Amino acid sequence: MAGLGGFVFSMYLFTPITHEWGWQELLFPQAIRGISQQFAMAPIVTLTLGGIPRERLKLASGVFNLTRNLGGAIGIALCGSILNNRTNFHFSRMGEKMVSVPHTVNDFISRSALFF
Repeated sequence: MAGLGGFVFSMYLFTPITHEWGWQELLFPQAIRGISQQFAMAPIVTLTLGGIPRERLKLASGVFNLTRNLGGAIGIALCGSILNNRTNFHFSRMGEKMVSVPHTVNDFISRSALFF
């Protein structure tokens, strides 16, 4: 429970995050999260592999790690796809709301581009 509580606390510390945060602001919440994940993983592994007979423990450990890594990879791929689709959606919505530029501004930009 301490691991999950620490993980929740570290996520709370990330609530005011902005694009201006540097490594100094990220260090403490990330450290709390990393330590808390270690405290949370030990009981999960013990519960998962604790009842396995000793002769099958190597195989069970391999399957457990495979499913854990595969689940993480699928989760990251899904999050990336959702983020990409939502980014495209919001770019198209922004394009709908933009007003067209007057003709004189377009002429000025094209003349300025020739100058540079």
